[in-house]
Amino acid sequence: MKCPKCGVENPEKNKFCSECGFNLQELSIADRMDLVRKDIPESLVKKILLTKDTIEKERRDVTVIFVDISGSTTISESLDPEELTLLMNDCFRRLSAMVYRYEGIVDKFIGDCVMAIFGAPVAHEDDPERAILACLDMQTAINEINARLDKSQRKLEIHSGINTGKVIAGKVGSDLQMEYTVMGDTVNVAQRLKDIASPGTILVGPETYNRTKHAFDFMSLEAVRLKGKTLSITPYEVIGKKWGSEFGLTAIRSDLIGRDAEFSKLKEGYTNLLKGQSSIYLVKGDVGVGKSRLLYEFKKFLTISAPDVALIDGRGVSYESSIPFKSFADSLRNYLLAEQSLVTDDASTGIKARIETYCGDEADEVAPYLYKLLNIELNEKQLEKTRHLDSHSLQLQIFLAVATLFEKLAEEKSIVYIIDDIQWIDSASLELISFLVPLTKKIKIIFYLSYRIGELASIKTLINTIEHESSDITEEIDLKNLNPEHSVTLINNLIGQDIPDSLREYIIHKSGGNPFFIEEIVRSIIESGMLVGKGDVTQEIKIPGSIEAAVTSRIDSLNKEAKYLLKIASIIGRSFPGELLEEVIKDKEIYKHIDELEEAEFIIKINKDNRIYYAFRHPLFHEATYGSLLKGERTIYHKVIAEIIETKFKEKIDGYFATLAQHYYNCDNLEKAREYSLRAGDEAAALYANDEALTHYNRALSVVDDEVTKAIIFEKIGDIELLVGRIDDAAHHFHEARQIVEDKQIEARLTLKNAMVMKVTGKIDEGIGMMRQALARIEGTVTPVLIDVKYNLANVLLEAKAETKQAATLVDEGIEHAKRLRDAKLEADGLRLKGQILWRMGKGEQAVTKILHECQRLYERFKEQNSLAQLFIFMGIIARSEGRLNIAIDYMKKAISLAKKIGHKRQLSIAYNNLGVYYDLIGDLKSSLNYHEENLAIRQQLGDKKGEAIVYYNIGTLKKQTDQRNVGLDYFNKAKEIFEDINDVRGTIISYLTIAEELFHLNEKKEAVEYYEKAWRIAQEKQDKILLSEVYYQYGVYFLNIKDTNKALEFFEYARAPILEEGDKTRVSRFYSSLAKVYIEKKDPQAMQYAQDGLNFATEARVKQDEIDCLKTLGRAQALVTGQVDEGIKNIKRAIAMAKEKNYVIQRARGFFALGEVFIKDNKPQQALKHLERAKKIFSEFNAKFHVEETEQLIQKISS
Repeated sequence: MKCPKCGVENPEKNKFCSECGFNLQELSIADRMDLVRKDIPESLVKKILLTKDTIEKERRDVTVIFVDISGSTTISESLDPEELTLLMNDCFRRLSAMVYRYEGIVDKFIGDCVMAIFGAPVAHEDDPERAILACLDMQTAINEINARLDKSQRKLEIHSGINTGKVIAGKVGSDLQMEYTVMGDTVNVAQRLKDIASPGTILVGPETYNRTKHAFDFMSLEAVRLKGKTLSITPYEVIGKKWGSEFGLTAIRSDLIGRDAEFSKLKEGYTNLLKGQSSIYLVKGDVGVGKSRLLYEFKKFLTISAPDVALIDGRGVSYESSIPFKSFADSLRNYLLAEQSLVTDDASTGIKARIETYCGDEADEVAPYLYKLLNIELNEKQLEKTRHLDSHSLQLQIFLAVATLFEKLAEEKSIVYIIDDIQWIDSASLELISFLVPLTKKIKIIFYLSYRIGELASIKTLINTIEHESSDITEEIDLKNLNPEHSVTLINNLIGQDIPDSLREYIIHKSGGNPFFIEEIVRSIIESGMLVGKGDVTQEIKIPGSIEAAVTSRIDSLNKEAKYLLKIASIIGRSFPGELLEEVIKDKEIYKHIDELEEAEFIIKINKDNRIYYAFRHPLFHEATYGSLLKGERTIYHKVIAEIIETKFKEKIDGYFATLAQHYYNCDNLEKAREYSLRAGDEAAALYANDEALTHYNRALSVVDDEVTKAIIFEKIGDIELLVGRIDDAAHHFHEARQIVEDKQIEARLTLKNAMVMKVTGKIDEGIGMMRQALARIEGTVTPVLIDVKYNLANVLLEAKAETKQAATLVDEGIEHAKRLRDAKLEADGLRLKGQILWRMGKGEQAVTKILHECQRLYERFKEQNSLAQLFIFMGIIARSEGRLNIAIDYMKKAISLAKKIGHKRQLSIAYNNLGVYYDLIGDLKSSLNYHEENLAIRQQLGDKKGEAIVYYNIGTLKKQTDQRNVGLDYFNKAKEIFEDINDVRGTIISYLTIAEELFHLNEKKEAVEYYEKAWRIAQEKQDKILLSEVYYQYGVYFLNIKDTNKALEFFEYARAPILEEGDKTRVSRFYSSLAKVYIEKKDPQAMQYAQDGLNFATEARVKQDEIDCLKTLGRAQALVTGQVDEGIKNIKRAIAMAKEKNYVIQRARGFFALGEVFIKDNKPQQALKHLERAKKIFSEFNAKFHVEETEQLIQKISS
């Protein structure tokens, strides 16, 4: 027994120390601590000494264990007091040794109870596992002690409680005499779990269970309310280590994501091995990046696809790194045992048999050293070979024996040796692996070694050996974090259900794409039940303890100065100027340690505008470091940092608003926090950094103390919410602001904004009413608010109500007001609207050349990105109407780029809508449908009913062009119902006309005429010339189709002037084509000119559908009117070929029908019949009943 006073070993029977006379039987609690501390392993002593200068009061994630010995009272009845003291001292030393074995610290003894901590002052990422392993080993130790007791005596038993969580840890004492004062609920729960644990059992809390269930088997118990606790918790009883489990087996699982290239490289090495090429693969990466998972999946592949190789695999375990040959011996033992065909109780027998089989004649020579390595008992003859060797010679013989075994094994099969986490392998195993590397020149063997970057000290020699001696056969695989696309896939796989985009983006940002971090954050979210409501839960998510432990273990490896520097940096923020950190630190000697933080990959250096900035390499590195600081310490530094910025960085303060707001908020200076939050919000809003702006405004709102400021903030928040499409939230905040303000101008402005919400949600009439109300409230006083109200009212009257004259009057008045105020931006807004009105009146060229380019110049001058996006959309529409589709597409893409930049979802959806239409016109139906679907998703998210109706209309147009005419009609009806519901006149008329056309094709002529008449009545009432021309034109087409050519011409004449005056090349081409068809029916040569004109306009407009129709019409005119049959047939066939290329199925059918007409005239009935049958088949598939009937009539004509 070791004397706690002088350290001398004494016989167990001694009552007093033979050296100093200390009473060995009367140990106090303090003496007992001294007693067990003598047994702390040297490796742990070194780690504690390294941390002693950095240990301070801080928040730590730790695992606490309480282990109570029961049975000592009963045993005391049969033992002498001296014997009992010796027994209990032995118990405490053995139990404490298990704590130290896994690098925990014994905190204190409470009677017969041991309290120990894992995670402070030395942290490991697997501290909860270590704590459970220590408790399991304690049970074994107690059993061994019981085995020495008299059979008549009651046995000792232990029961344990383990809990993981946050504590405040502080140093009391010095050097190794560290009485860690660990305070917090985590400690109390661990003690209570111990109290309810039955003898011989280990109970753990929920967090310990969650972080270790992949490694141990548990049995969940009934939820209990522990003493002193309000809420119940579920304890879990430890059953034992999990055997045969898959890597990372948890409640959530995903396939391997984003590692195809790396996995292929590993397979390539195996393929080359089969060809006789040995090699070495080094797989490296940061914590959690997926090295172990990649190797695990590769081992699964080899197990299935390569059963004939010798697959030897092992891994480094951090708490076994001090045990010589532990890692290598385990991997070799597992391989030799796996080779056994017969399971025996004595594993060593099977291992010996395999060694003798492989080594043959050399077995006697190498076996003793291999047995020594594998901890197998040697016989006398074998002992003789090893007995007189010194440690160095014995190690060399072991190395040579393993090399011989590998060489013999390789004669039968190729060897694949996989070792994961070599940074944690014991030094003896590392030397052995280094010794084996040259075997790649002699035998068929491949090494796959993985290690963690930033932890190279222990493996530097091995890596250097490989690089210098085997660089030609070495392949490095540097694993990086997942890209956003792969991160999304992993999140979706893990969660298995739809989640809000904001939550998905939060997980990606927080994890940085690190697979382990993603898995742990997702696990934490699922287990906390946050997904049930599916609201914004990002504010509730805390960094999982498993991640914090991984980061903290790395921070603990820093020296005192570097750790201090890192903590101060974390208070400044995620990124920061180097000069600010230096100013806060003041001590230049400490600041020099910034390079260490960079080398350890905690931070990265950024050179920007000739200034040095630093940023935490990962968001969670920053969060874990900041989270370790006590709140009082943080508060002091936040105040100091804010004051330094205000005094030392006055000239650059514009860029520090957000930083100052954060620091003043965190040091409870609420007045300055509010001031800088508002300025930061305005700064972010001006840059369209919408999320950041909302964060700043909401922080300002949380500390505001006057109603006027509150109303200002409500309006600012509402503006951004309206911009990004959070319509209901915007309406709420505008309403809240309006309830507070008394100023008429501000009230009118807020009324206008509420009206805009009404308009977006389809409540057009209510919106118009509110705008008129706002106008009446402030009419007579020329202000920017008055101009805004007039412009917005004009826009909705023009686009939704076709009230062109009223809109023009309001815009002209607004422009005059803007000129009086000398407000160039408002004048530009008026000019844009004026251009829109002129275009609606059919004066497109004038609108573009005289007005819109001037708007663009002004918007670019004032950097009005929102207005510029609107302008680009309108200029694209104008370009499309003039047939310049390429330019129109370019304008829309510019608008999309700006809308994405500023986060304006409604502008984005409008641009998507137009692009969808344009791609339809050029025949790219797939791209068209994609844009319409993206548009629909945004419109539905915004609650934009009108926009949703427009999308339905456009998708219907696409569907009718393929083989889904009935589906198209369903979409048109959806659009119609919405337009009617929101009282949108333009949308209603267009949907009536389209439905009428579809009903006609279904041979429901009566219903079709009803819709034409309804459309005509509304257009006539509004007296909108463009709308009326469209109604007349479409109605004329109807009469053309039923062969009433005179009525058709009459209606076309009504439409002629507005269509030609408007100059929309698409509409002009269709109009001329329709006129040509009338004159074909009349056998009038004018058909040729109109057909040619129509084709010319369609070609200029680059609208494929119209090109196909006009080309077919020209061919018919040539063949049926002017007698140019051969030329006519060629043009019709060209039209059919173009329709096939673009998948315009109905156009192909019309082409076949036209060929049938021509061949009938040319007296070729068989050819005519063939083409008419093809046309009929397609028309039938499309349910185009009128055309089917029309085709059947021609077929009948041939037959008769």
